[in-house]
Amino acid sequence: MRFAAALSEDFSSRSVEASLLLDVFTCIGSLKYAKAHLADWLKPEEHEALFPDAVAE
Repeated sequence: MRFAAALSEDFSSRSVEASLLLDVFTCIGSLKYAKAHLADWLKPEEHEALFPDAVAE
């Protein structure tokens, strides 16, 4: 609720309810998706080398 109040204060003509609906609730789906997939995104990935015969020095 503090976020909505701060947003409402920034956009002085907008109600707290409008700030909740337009700014806060619209982000919740994206945050839930990110939370659900974060562990998979952080797993190391193996890729084929661009130059398989190259030697790093």
